[in-house]
This record gives sequence, C-alpha cells and structure tokens, in this order.
Amino acid sequence: MLDITLNDNDTVLLNDIYNPDAKFPVWDLLAVRDHETDRKIKELGYRAPASWVLTFEKLLSKTDFPRIVQQMLKKLEAAYKYPVDIEFTANFSNGSGFEINLLQRRPLQIFGKSVKHAAVKGITPDNTLFANKGSFMGSDILQAIKTVVYIRAEEYSKLSVTDKYEVARLVGKINRLFHDREKEPMMLIGPGRWGTSTPSLGVPVSFSEISNAAVLAEVASPKDGYMPEVSYGAHFSQDLVESKIFYIALFPGKDDTVFNPALLDQFSNLLFSIFPEYSRLQHAVKIYRPTELRKKLWLQARLQPRSSTSFFTGH
Repeated sequence: MLDITLNDNDTVLLNDIYNPDAKFPVWDLLAVRDHETDRKIKELGYRAPASWVLTFEKLLSKTDFPRIVQQMLKKLEAAYKYPVDIEFTANFSNGSGFEINLLQRRPLQIFGKSVKHAAVKGITPDNTLFANKGSFMGSDILQAIKTVVYIRAEEYSKLSVTDKYEVARLVGKINRLFHDREKEPMMLIGPGRWGTSTPSLGVPVSFSEISNAAVLAEVASPKDGYMPEVSYGAHFSQDLVESKIFYIALFPGKDDTVFNPALLDQFSNLLFSIFPEYSRLQHAVKIYRPTELRKKLWLQARLQPRSSTSFFTGH
C-alpha cells in the first residue's frame, strides 16, 4: 500500500485495517474470510481476529465497477485513437457507492515503419526462421537483422538458478555491445518471458539489459515450462512501445506458427570469441551473425493479413 502520511510504500496486514466495529459497508466487496486459516488457528488453540484475503471478488462480479472502467477505457481509446494504459483510484462512500479518479493515462501507441516498397521476395519454408499470424506488437515493418541472440529453452532449463541469472547479466553485456540499433540491429529470442522475476519462467533481465534490441521474441516451450507473456510483454510493454522494439510471441506447434531454429546452425556461435569468460554457457546462449556468410536476416510484418515473418535471403 501507499502510506500517504509517510509518502512511501508500506506493507500491512488486512487485520490491521479491518475493524468490525467501524461497520465499513463495502468491506465484503473487497475481501473474503480466510476460513482455512481461521480453522488452523483455532486447532492450534490460539485466539486471533478473523483472517481476511483481499480479492475484490464481489466488486468485480456484483457491481457496475467493471462496466464503468470498460466505458472509461473505450472513451479514452476513442480520444487517443489507441488503447490506453491507466492508473486510477476508487474511493468508496458509506452508501457503498464509489468514485473513480483517473490519475494517469498513456496511449499504447505502436511504432513501426510502414512498408511502402515491395517486400523481400523468395520466402520459402526452407529459409523461414519463424512465421506466424498475430501475437506480435508493432506495425508494418521491413527490418534487416545483423545479430541474433538465441537462448535455447532445452539447455537453459538445465541451468542452475545462479547460472540463469548469469545468462541475464550476459544478455545485458551483449545489449551494451550491440548498442547501435541503426548499424547493428539485433534480435533477441528467448524462452518464456523476458523480464520475469522468476528464472523458471524465462530470462530475468531488467529492461535496461534488452533496451537496444530491434526485435524481442518470446518462444513457448511447454515441456520446459516456458510460456510467453500473452499480453505482449506486459512486464514492460510501454517500455517496448516507447523504445520502438518490435515484440513477437511464438507458440511452436500451433497451426499458424512456424519456428525452425535449426536454420541458425549454418552460422557459428560467436559467444566464446566475444565473451570467453562465459564459454561454459555457450550450449545455452548463442550469438549469430548472418552476415558472416554474406546472408542477411530480414523481419517482415504486415497488418493485413496480420502476420509476422522472419527469413533468410541473399545479401
């Protein structure tokens, strides 16, 4: 919670807030009794106030709150001509009514280059690294890629938690090395969620460790326990938008998805030559430079039909 007296974040127990004598009329809209905890406390012979869990269950299911917020979002989207990210407060009166105060709104504007010229031709299944429909954030784009950093899910999953954090720090160093997006456009491909705080769900990088990427791809690997953030990189989606990073989520095995990482095997893994101190991670972290074989990797995206394609073609 935000303590407006201290002007700082604080953590409190719900029992320290709840006062049954105060007759707060909307408490049951916000929280539910934790009967299991109450029972365990009683079995242990302790006396304690009733336990509560903050769920907002009845607020969302028994009031007009969701409908009002939805209407507000639609009006803001119409005004900005883009979906919006909002911050708000809801203040409740003794009559169980509420007033919503809009604190901040930011349009989720998607940047990208409109493709006015003919797209790269010669796309075939044999030279397609990945292709899908939907599950990406960005507009029409035709982007050459010079560097690909690929984190292999099956090898990454075998690493210790400490080594997974080491992979995140390594990605940060790669990000700083290839910092010029105009001259050295880079694509990051990783398992599950970039920016997760839980290494078992993806690569625990901070945004500053991927900020120079031109393209960010999250790849599902159910057998290894990795799934992309379906809401298009929600951990730092606004950062992606403002930094003009093209985002895509890939779900290999779906009918509309192609993912063929074996195409990258024609290139040498440059990790050892660039970062020899991380050589023990080279089975999990790959750095590829397609230009070494006079080939270039292109990313092509079109909104009609909504699809995203990345492929090799002659340089």
